[in-house]
Amino acid sequence: DNKVEELYIVGIATDYCVKASALDALKDNIKTYIITDAVKAVNQTAGDDLKALKELEDKGATLVSSHELLKPSSVK
Repeated sequence: DNKVEELYIVGIATDYCVKASALDALKDNIKTYIITDAVKAVNQTAGDDLKALKELEDKGATLVSSHELLKPSSVK
């Protein structure tokens, strides 16, 4: 309803909440970015975080680090 075109996701439970939110956004054709150094997994089974991130990337999410999003200041 708010015409969201891009979504940047951070948070806990990469393998649950983050994954579910990203999948919902992707279903709605929203360009979805997962900020990988700002998420944390439950990892009930070792590697659940990596599986979740791979699935999200395979479905169209872009994995980025916060450093990639920071731009040098243009103030002189």
